[in-house]
Amino acid sequence: MRRRVACASLSLLLATGCATSSARPTDGPLVDTTCADVVVLGVRGSGQAADLNRGVGKEVVRTVTALARRVESRTGASVRLEAVRYDASGTATDPSYLEHVTAGARLVARHADDLVRQCPDTRIGVVGFSQGAQVVHAFADDVRPDVARHVVLIGLIADPRRNPDDRIRHWSYTDRVVPRPGLLGAGPPVDADVRATAISFCNAADEVCNGRGIRGEKTSAAHRFFYEEPAHVRSTAEQLDIVLRANGV
Repeated sequence: MRRRVACASLSLLLATGCATSSARPTDGPLVDTTCADVVVLGVRGSGQAADLNRGVGKEVVRTVTALARRVESRTGASVRLEAVRYDASGTATDPSYLEHVTAGARLVARHADDLVRQCPDTRIGVVGFSQGAQVVHAFADDVRPDVARHVVLIGLIADPRRNPDDRIRHWSYTDRVVPRPGLLGAGPPVDADVRATAISFCNAADEVCNGRGIRGEKTSAAHRFFYEEPAHVRSTAEQLDIVLRANGV
């Protein structure tokens, strides 16, 4: 697959003009080409800094980088990672938490709309961790059909609204079944139009996505560090790549 040239800007305040350039590497296999073959919208978790780790948190940046390496090796396709910079400053006990999730989901939808309009041949992925996964889940509850046609990947890593009964792919990193819904209760099913693109990741020891804890308690190491470890990053990326392949990438 050929790497596409960049054309226009994806900022929310659109500028006119078009600069053409070939895909250039930024972090390893990731490129900065606006209309890359695949653009992954990354959504960070609660308290993760917007000015570190490309604005998406360690879990997402490491996973998407590993995924991009697999995709490039397998198909030659280019992958760009774009941060969705919503307000992730609060925790689940803060009154503003759900407002931030709702605002974040709307922002994801705006980024996706921009991509569909400016890069009609680009395929879209959305990957979030923890609160970011809840944001992605909220976006995926109701995706417009014209946007859904471009979506090839929805990755929910440690989703506090994980729904074990949702008919999407589920991955637990072992043979153990993860029976419980997320700590904040099971979220609504993912929109049928993007169901085949969605996968939920949950370490069985993680109380956030396998709700065994108490809302407001400090999250465990099984939540805070598990998904950024190299072996688990590789496993997550492998499963995301399986979804991409099933959706034609």
